[in-house]
Amino acid sequence: MTVSQQKVHELKINRHYFSNILTGKMNFELRVNDCDFVAGDILHLREWDKAELEYTGNEIIVPTTYILYSHDHYGIRSDYCILGLDTKMMEITDNVADATQKEGEEVGIS
Repeated sequence: MTVSQQKVHELKINRHYFSNILTGKMNFELRVNDCDFVAGDILHLREWDKAELEYTGNEIIVPTTYILYSHDHYGIRSDYCILGLDTKMMEITDNVADATQKEGEEVGIS
């Protein structure tokens, strides 16, 4: 896939899942397949605070590597897919980097 064929999908993501992708604990995302996702697309994930009903300002950009589409054999509903993420190629916005650094300073991490 060439760069010109890549789509960028700007998506809302809850804080818990955002954090797990950011720390590398989670390298996939389960999504409603309403965007015709294909491997090689870019996800622009914007952290969402459900309690405050607003974006936090934290964002990451991560490429997809694989898409597992709906399939009865795997138990994935027909309108969902699982996106494999290349977290090693993840871009972190300045807001996330600043917040991570501040948290590290508070707990004495250098």
